[in-house]
Amino acid sequence: MRIFITLWLVLILASKILFPFFGRFVLLIDDLFVLFCFYYFLIELFDFNNKKTLWLSMIAFWLACTFFVAIFSNAPGYVPTLLVYLKPIIMIAGVLVFLRKKYINLNIIEQVVLLSALYGILQFFAYVLVKVVLPGGGEKLLNVGGQWLLRSGGFCGHPNTFGMLLFPFVSIYLIEKKYVKFLIISLSLLLSLSRWPIFLAALLVLLIFPMRKKTTLSLLFILAVLFIGQPMYREYNRVYRDYNQENTLKLYGMTVAKEIFLDFPISGVGIGSYGSKYSAGSDIYTKYNFSKSMYSMFKGATSGIESGIAIIFVENGLFLGILYLAILFQCFNISRQFINARLIRIFYFLFVFCLIFYNQYIPEFIITLLSAMCILSAAQEGNLKKNVHSYQSLQKGGLRVST
Repeated sequence: MRIFITLWLVLILASKILFPFFGRFVLLIDDLFVLFCFYYFLIELFDFNNKKTLWLSMIAFWLACTFFVAIFSNAPGYVPTLLVYLKPIIMIAGVLVFLRKKYINLNIIEQVVLLSALYGILQFFAYVLVKVVLPGGGEKLLNVGGQWLLRSGGFCGHPNTFGMLLFPFVSIYLIEKKYVKFLIISLSLLLSLSRWPIFLAALLVLLIFPMRKKTTLSLLFILAVLFIGQPMYREYNRVYRDYNQENTLKLYGMTVAKEIFLDFPISGVGIGSYGSKYSAGSDIYTKYNFSKSMYSMFKGATSGIESGIAIIFVENGLFLGILYLAILFQCFNISRQFINARLIRIFYFLFVFCLIFYNQYIPEFIITLLSAMCILSAAQEGNLKKNVHSYQSLQKGGLRVST
């Protein structure tokens, strides 16, 4: 079972490199794994205890309410969009169950991430030197100082997904003092030219490594200003200033989402009504004069406006939106038996934080985030045992150690 599940996860992490050859067929690998997780998900649910009963009640109540709202809002894409909501719940729960049962070989997952990082570096320089786009590199180019650079995609085929796969491992190699691997991961992350994953990598380092509270808060503030503050302010100004002209679909969709949420803060507009490709037939776009150029881009976009938070709160409203996030948190709580509670909160916070600019179902991100959480927990526990052993050795040697 361990070899079977590990190889399946490796296939998910590496399969997107085949996207140019097999198209959307490769996505079936992800969906079949979710079905496999669903089997274990049901076993976990029916092995009742108080926490699982509460979790099941939360899911049942959320499903009932969203169905009721969808009927009255005439949401055209309720069923397919609901599956998108349920997939991360099932996958997070399933992967954490497999980690708890030790059905996943984390060393192999780590090696695949490292190989993907090396391949990403190769992709970047292959384009810079000979203008060759290697498989998985995609078509994401960025002009830097008059030079066109290819944003590395590694095995993921997309630089943002690649960045989300890499960023947790920056902290792992720092805490384990594996500096060569740290440099490889950091360089490939930078070459993906994905601002958000780079920001999350820096944020995780600040949250994981022990520092004085004032120092941590000061660095967090500087980080927020550098990565979010000014760039975000300029982008939103640009979107609002040229509101009905062709701008970034993600940011444009988020500005319209704000308007809709303020009009429907309690009930939302119903799952399948806004933000995802399945909502393309919704009359909400007519009511809010959604830009025609943006709408034409939106219908062809795989992940819609690419903001999980915006979609969740527009479609669910405040109460059901918070309930959905609470269900996700309960998924993370499955790992309380074998992972430090503080780490669980940090990684859940990072997961929710990434929803500002990404959708909630990115299989590669979910797999590597949870794997990294487990690896970091083991690394921290190992360091703690070493410190205790060193302390005991000093005491046996007759040295007095201040605490």
